[in-house]
Amino acid sequence: MRAGFRRYVAPLGALLMLAAVLCACSSTSAKAPQPTPTSGAIQITLDRASYTSTDPIGVTVTNGSKTKYYALDTHSACTFLQLEFYDTTHKTWAPTLPCKENREPVSLLIAPGMTEPFTLAPGNSSSNGNEWGPGLYRVGITYGTKADASGTVTTAYSKGFQITG
Repeated sequence: MRAGFRRYVAPLGALLMLAAVLCACSSTSAKAPQPTPTSGAIQITLDRASYTSTDPIGVTVTNGSKTKYYALDTHSACTFLQLEFYDTTHKTWAPTLPCKENREPVSLLIAPGMTEPFTLAPGNSSSNGNEWGPGLYRVGITYGTKADASGTVTTAYSKGFQITG
């Protein structure tokens, strides 16, 4: 009876170890939900659904209202756009491409009916300053109705998109 028992213990132990490894892998590789674009006066659209590490990101900002809005140019690449990536370790959105200019912020007008294209050049990869790091991204813009972009502010976001190696 003991010999028969030993014959099943080793394969059972191997199966339990495999199950534990698979459970651990699936919990750490959980993906963030794909963000959807916000609705409101300011809309942010992208020129593609996904990008490679060397593609520039084409962004169009549209003010579909009759209201003047203002935003500060202290965000990604010193524009009023904020490129964010999803940090899977901390499960949060993190800003990238910080403005490195040492100057006072400038308030920019987002005029009523405006449709303006922008381009963000690759440059947040830790291994190559001319590439994007792979992952899930979105573009945001925080704006207000006062000329200094203060007061009650709103943030609009683009849909989420992937950057692949």
